[in-house]
Amino acid sequence: LAQAISAQASAPTERCPMPVPLPVLGALNAASEADQDEVVAVVDPYTSGRFLVEELRKRRWPLAAVRSSLSLDEGLLSTWNPGVFDHIIVHRGNVSQTVEALRAIRPVRAVIAGSEPGVALADELAAALGLRGNDPQGPRLCCRWDKFEMQERLSEVGLRALKQRLCSSSEEALNFAKELGSWPLVVKAKSSHGGGGGLHLCGDTEALREAVIAVQESKDFSGCANNVALVQEFLEGKEYIVDCVSKGGQHLVAGTWACCKTPTDCGFIYDCIRTVPYDCATNSIQQRLYRYVFECLTALGVEHGASHCEVVFPAGTQADPCLV
Repeated sequence: LAQAISAQASAPTERCPMPVPLPVLGALNAASEADQDEVVAVVDPYTSGRFLVEELRKRRWPLAAVRSSLSLDEGLLSTWNPGVFDHIIVHRGNVSQTVEALRAIRPVRAVIAGSEPGVALADELAAALGLRGNDPQGPRLCCRWDKFEMQERLSEVGLRALKQRLCSSSEEALNFAKELGSWPLVVKAKSSHGGGGGLHLCGDTEALREAVIAVQESKDFSGCANNVALVQEFLEGKEYIVDCVSKGGQHLVAGTWACCKTPTDCGFIYDCIRTVPYDCATNSIQQRLYRYVFECLTALGVEHGASHCEVVFPAGTQADPCLV
């Protein structure tokens, strides 16, 4: 939804921002005959991104698929449906060449990321084409999809962030655990599309050692090795999901969920996810969540598009929520 933002997003920010309904494609309403001389480019239109493609097709927009790589994880590629696109372009690592390939088709109306591996390329293409998007040259360039850089950026601007260490060996992870002085610890790949590395909840040194090795031996969705493991503190508390849509740096809530999960030796079992009713009270859990999430999105350079945040309220305290 990188450019497909509801007209509601143009309204002035209210003290109590109401959630917006989905789908929010007001900015790309049904294409007129004149609009059909343009094309909407969707980068890596896999997994849930195919539903966005279906919506754009209903609105009669000519579509171009931009495939960032042909060697992505099979779980992604199994959802690839070339038959719904008018044009297909394979990115070969050169942004300028891909931009020229798009321009050769017809004028480009918007560039939208269809799945996580396509986010970086979508930002680069939008910037090169002079279209609405998120700045690919902002602070900490990877902070919107690199989990380590994300937490570092939040810390830089004074927002609640996780204590963490990027480890290239089990010994480094064990040293960090000793410095931190608390268990359990979370181990995962640093990329938001980290692939088979999984998420590990480690209660002792042996589990930590095994988890670091498991992440290092895995590959991300692009087929690249996860050579380092991200080790983070574990926050005990209630986990929430906050989905937003942004336009011009203004963030609007699309939906909120509370997660019910059970810790295990190797991670978590999510028993259920429940929708959270909207609450306009200034100090309600929801409003505290939204204020924090909006600050995070701004710090991470999210000005346009859809976002998904997982946030924990630490248990038994009045501490600020933390993006995890």
